[in-house]
Amino acid sequence: MPGGLGYRIGSQAGETEGFRTGNNARVLLGSHLSTSGGLHRALEDARAYGFRTTALFVRSPRQWAAPPLGEEADEEFRNVREGSGVEVVVAHASYLIYLAGEPPQRKNGLGAVREDLARCAALGIEYLVLHPGSCPDLETGIRRIVDGLDEALETVAKKRVRLLLEVTAGQGNCIGHRFEHLAELLARVRLKSRVCLLSTSPSPRDRGCSRMQSTARKKKGG
Repeated sequence: MPGGLGYRIGSQAGETEGFRTGNNARVLLGSHLSTSGGLHRALEDARAYGFRTTALFVRSPRQWAAPPLGEEADEEFRNVREGSGVEVVVAHASYLIYLAGEPPQRKNGLGAVREDLARCAALGIEYLVLHPGSCPDLETGIRRIVDGLDEALETVAKKRVRLLLEVTAGQGNCIGHRFEHLAELLARVRLKSRVCLLSTSPSPRDRGCSRMQSTARKKKGG
């Protein structure tokens, strides 16, 4: 079985079954799964494992260009999901995206975020995970990231796809490894209801943030 993944989804007590935390949020267990053979294959594997959530790439994470999905792929993904038992699907954006980068790099990154958001909307995927980026100057980097998030979200303003900013481990000039960085990003972005934070393992543990426990530890009961 692939490595564990979990998402905390707030809900009212008694609505559904599942693991619950002290603040009454359900924990859905799943994993990042392969889409080899088609995006729908991740959902089929999730169903086989009994997962209630899964993460996947909606295109190659290491290339700018990507072929269009096509209506058949969209329909097949939605149809397979209906019978999969998967409640939440999370897509991960391209690794090439750096919204805090210099203009040429940022332009390519912004286009990729828009493309990934559009693909998520077409597939009915709820969340898109994005690394905040890096910049030698913190203020410049935060400003560029916020501007990029606003521009990208306004492109699909009527959609329900939400961005998850992934907490970083703090290598080099990465932005997002301090709570102050994340608070500033959330405070400045215009469509606040469309931007959330994602804490994954091992990044929080590497930084010694004991309160931001990894979902893998929750799965093991740690």
